Amino acid sequence: MSKYLSNEIILLNSITAIFIFFLGLYVLYPNSKRKIQKYFGILCLLLGAWFQSFILREIVPSWSYNWLINW
Repeated sequence: MSKYLSNEIILLNSITAIFIFFLGLYVLYPNSKRKIQKYFGILCLLLGAWFQSFILREIVPSWSYNWLINW
């Protein structure tokens, strides 16, 4: 994989993770009295964290994949 494509993947995943994370905060921040608001906000926060793992997958060197998978 070229370095240019890797940087694009990191950038797109970063933008998506930040957008989803802030969407979750936006839903939770005002008085979230309804259950669906709480569930959707928590879902967005978890999806943002999940997208962060895609960023780490691109940044981590290939020699440490086995170590990361088996921890």
